[in-house]
Amino acid sequence: ETCQHLQQALVNACAAKHLEIEACAHDVDNNFGGLKTALFMFAGLVALALCCCNLVPLCGYCGARYNSQFLVSCFMLFNLLSAVLYVPHIWNEGSPSISLLPFLASFV
Repeated sequence: ETCQHLQQALVNACAAKHLEIEACAHDVDNNFGGLKTALFMFAGLVALALCCCNLVPLCGYCGARYNSQFLVSCFMLFNLLSAVLYVPHIWNEGSPSISLLPFLASFV
Protein backbone atom coordinates (compact mmCIF):
# COMPACT_ATOMS: atom_id res chain seq x y z
CA GLU A 1 0.00 0.00 0.00
CA THR A 2 2.84 2.40 0.80
CA CYS A 3 4.49 1.61 -2.52
CA GLN A 4 1.24 2.37 -4.32
CA HIS A 5 1.05 5.76 -2.60
CA LEU A 6 4.63 6.54 -3.57
CA GLN A 7 4.06 5.39 -7.12
CA GLN A 8 0.92 7.51 -7.38
CA ALA A 9 2.77 10.53 -5.96
CA LEU A 10 5.51 10.07 -8.60
CA VAL A 11 2.93 9.76 -11.37
CA ASN A 12 1.23 12.94 -10.15
CA ALA A 13 4.56 14.79 -9.95
CA CYS A 14 5.44 13.71 -13.49
CA ALA A 15 2.03 14.73 -14.74
CA ALA A 16 2.44 18.15 -13.13
CA LYS A 17 5.76 18.59 -14.96
CA HIS A 18 4.23 17.26 -18.23
CA LEU A 19 6.86 14.54 -18.55
CA GLU A 20 6.53 11.20 -20.28
CA ILE A 21 7.40 7.95 -18.49
CA GLU A 22 11.02 7.73 -19.73
CA ALA A 23 11.73 11.41 -19.06
CA CYS A 24 10.07 11.11 -15.66
CA ALA A 25 12.20 8.09 -14.74
CA HIS A 26 15.32 10.01 -15.81
CA ASP A 27 14.20 13.05 -13.77
CA VAL A 28 13.61 10.93 -10.66
CA ASP A 29 16.98 9.23 -11.15
CA ASN A 30 18.72 12.62 -11.37
CA ASN A 31 16.96 13.92 -8.26
CA PHE A 32 17.69 10.87 -6.13
CA GLY A 33 21.12 10.03 -7.56
CA GLY A 34 22.85 12.17 -4.92
CA LEU A 35 20.88 10.42 -2.21
CA LYS A 36 22.03 7.01 -3.46
CA THR A 37 25.63 8.18 -3.52
CA ALA A 38 25.37 9.59 0.01
CA LEU A 39 23.77 6.36 1.23
CA PHE A 40 26.56 4.24 -0.27
CA MET A 41 29.20 6.55 1.22
CA PHE A 42 27.54 6.30 4.64
CA ALA A 43 27.45 2.49 4.39
CA GLY A 44 31.12 2.47 3.42
CA LEU A 45 32.05 4.68 6.37
CA VAL A 46 30.09 2.46 8.76
CA ALA A 47 31.86 -0.63 7.41
CA LEU A 48 35.24 1.10 7.76
CA ALA A 49 34.44 2.22 11.32
CA LEU A 50 33.39 -1.30 12.30
CA CYS A 51 36.60 -2.69 10.84
CA CYS A 52 38.73 -0.14 12.70
CA CYS A 53 36.85 -0.73 15.96
CA ASN A 54 37.72 -4.41 15.78
CA LEU A 55 41.44 -3.84 15.18
CA VAL A 56 42.22 -3.05 18.84
CA PRO A 57 40.66 -6.25 20.25
CA LEU A 58 42.30 -8.17 17.41
CA CYS A 59 45.69 -6.75 18.47
CA GLY A 60 45.07 -7.98 22.00
CA TYR A 61 43.97 -11.42 20.84
CA CYS A 62 46.82 -11.96 18.39
CA GLY A 63 49.34 -10.53 20.84
CA ALA A 64 48.24 -12.94 23.56
CA ARG A 65 47.95 -15.92 21.24
CA TYR A 66 51.33 -15.49 19.53
CA ASN A 67 53.12 -13.96 22.53
CA SER A 68 53.84 -10.72 20.64
CA GLN A 69 54.90 -7.94 22.96
CA PHE A 70 54.37 -5.38 20.19
CA LEU A 71 50.71 -6.30 19.63
CA VAL A 72 49.96 -6.46 23.36
CA SER A 73 51.63 -3.06 23.74
CA CYS A 74 49.45 -1.66 20.92
CA PHE A 75 46.39 -3.09 22.62
CA MET A 76 47.39 -1.50 25.94
CA LEU A 77 48.28 1.84 24.32
CA PHE A 78 44.98 2.14 22.46
CA ASN A 79 42.98 1.17 25.54
CA LEU A 80 44.88 3.79 27.53
CA LEU A 81 44.20 6.33 24.79
CA SER A 82 40.48 5.54 24.90
CA ALA A 83 40.48 6.00 28.68
CA VAL A 84 42.30 9.34 28.40
CA LEU A 85 39.89 10.52 25.71
CA TYR A 86 36.99 9.42 27.91
CA VAL A 87 38.07 11.70 30.79
CA PRO A 88 36.38 14.84 29.34
CA HIS A 89 33.12 12.90 29.15
CA ILE A 90 33.42 11.98 32.84
CA TRP A 91 34.37 15.59 33.63
CA ASN A 92 31.26 16.93 31.85
CA GLU A 93 28.77 14.22 32.82
CA GLY A 94 29.99 13.57 36.33
CA SER A 95 29.82 9.77 36.38
CA PRO A 96 31.79 7.12 34.50
CA SER A 97 30.08 4.66 32.23
CA ILE A 98 29.87 1.06 33.40
CA SER A 99 31.68 0.01 30.21
CA LEU A 100 34.87 1.65 31.50
CA LEU A 101 34.90 -0.26 34.79
CA PRO A 102 36.57 -3.48 33.51
CA PHE A 103 39.36 -1.40 32.03
CA LEU A 104 39.86 0.52 35.27
CA ALA A 105 39.75 -2.74 37.26
CA SER A 106 42.65 -4.09 35.21
CA PHE A 107 44.96 -1.57 36.91
CA VAL A 108 44.12 -2.79 40.42
